[in-house]
Amino acid sequence: MNDTRPRSLTPQIWWIGVVAIVATELFVIWWFSLEKTHWSETPRLAIRLTEVAPSHATHRKENSSPELFSFVPQPDRLTGSIEQLSYSKAVCGMFLKSETLTAASPAIDLFYFEYETGNPRFIHDVFGHAPEVCMRSSGAQLRQTHPPRNITVSGQSIPVRVLEFESPLLSDSLWVFRITWLPPDAPYQSTDSASSLRREKLLAAFYRNPRPPARVVLSGAMNFESLESAWSTFESVIGSRLEIIEVSEG
Repeated sequence: MNDTRPRSLTPQIWWIGVVAIVATELFVIWWFSLEKTHWSETPRLAIRLTEVAPSHATHRKENSSPELFSFVPQPDRLTGSIEQLSYSKAVCGMFLKSETLTAASPAIDLFYFEYETGNPRFIHDVFGHAPEVCMRSSGAQLRQTHPPRNITVSGQSIPVRVLEFESPLLSDSLWVFRITWLPPDAPYQSTDSASSLRREKLLAAFYRNPRPPARVVLSGAMNFESLESAWSTFESVIGSRLEIIEVSEG
């Protein structure tokens, strides 16, 4: 008599699952290799802290010349960000007019982050940390979001977000300037919105999750009498040190 009972499908289902997982991993590897190739030689934004780029010498002014500000590295301030962000390279420090920082000393704060092609946390890190949210956690209150401005770096016009905060530690306004740089052909671009994360996630799904290289520059100008004074110094001290450079990823 023949056994007509259905055989267990468990082994077949297990093998189907294994094949699906392997196929998915192979697709991810293939897609990532295409992405790396696409942006492997794309010029990138970079910052030069040791000297001022000659092409930006026209930005210098007597009261905000880069020579009057010296960069003081403060890598210890990146300790908390290492646990929250997955950048490839970061620089943190302050530009000071003298070695001693007083309550009234003009100063330019700098956070600079590099994200290389394929970073798995690209969307969350680059678009998910708006200054409005981060500054609020430190006790600062947003006074005003000013219209974005532009700086020209190596012939490329780059938008800059401009925000004004009231800090409990300062008598004057704290001016915050943020640059989000991506390749010109990237599907995502800089925005003046503090809540662009949802939009960028939708774009990521639509374009099959491209993760181009990116750069984030976050600067705080303190003890300046006006936005124009803070902006002029930001251009001279930070803008003059930015450049677009040729690279080649391995």
